[in-house]
Amino acid sequence: MIIPRSVLAALTFACLFAVAQAREVPWSDPPFDRPLQVRTVKTGKSESGPGLQNELRCFTYAQFMIKEVDHQELGDDQISIIPLAPGAKPPCQTAKLPGERVFSRDGIADYFLGVKGTFVFLSAADGVDLGLGFAIYRSADSALVFSDSARFDDKKPLFSAIDVEQDGLRLRYTRVHRGPCSVATDGAACWARIATETSLPPAPAPDCAAGYLKSRHDLAVAFCKEQPKKDPACVTREMARRTSDDQSPSVVGYEIEATLLGSGQTVHPLGTTAQCWPAD
Repeated sequence: MIIPRSVLAALTFACLFAVAQAREVPWSDPPFDRPLQVRTVKTGKSESGPGLQNELRCFTYAQFMIKEVDHQELGDDQISIIPLAPGAKPPCQTAKLPGERVFSRDGIADYFLGVKGTFVFLSAADGVDLGLGFAIYRSADSALVFSDSARFDDKKPLFSAIDVEQDGLRLRYTRVHRGPCSVATDGAACWARIATETSLPPAPAPDCAAGYLKSRHDLAVAFCKEQPKKDPACVTREMARRTSDDQSPSVVGYEIEATLLGSGQTVHPLGTTAQCWPAD
């Protein structure tokens, strides 16, 4: 049986999120602001599986508190923000607090990522194309400011930099963009279309052949490790069976700087060479 790439990706991200949420102070890695206080309350047995406990997590910052209601399913059951008056210390409780506003669940607001200044970062529950969707909201009114997909690597922060400006943010990360075609099969014509969509320079083109080959190899290795009987020829055989992966749309990852100032937004590539791999 061949495990679809999308299934492997979903399992990988689910495991990564489970590990991250088990940390003592989750979602406070640089470049995010560290919360003044983090409280976790067990709120009863979860219906998602034996031994699982529902959790309520509260992250207190200078001007507001973030509340996560987690029933141990994919994505939080609720994420909300509570404005704080100076010196206020609200309880960490499931019941609604004065002024509490709930963020809408829209596919990119499933988990709390962190806070920078007066902006709240939420993320999707699942990864797609080795990227993770994220959304940025103003704390003052919970309005959506910006959303995108960034390359996810559990060995380093999602964002390489987030700087607070006078009336907004400036952030850098590896953007993940799915093209409309496969560079591996359609060649230069496909890359020209992707370069136009992303504002990347047409040359040098990324080495998509190497990226597709690495993807096939990694998936074959993962599949063979799960087999009960070890077969020395398993990886070679699985790679040969995955040649149709070359027809998958090309995904490119490239460094960008996004400037979110006032009501204006600008996004531009930083000139680094893009990476390329097949879509999930």
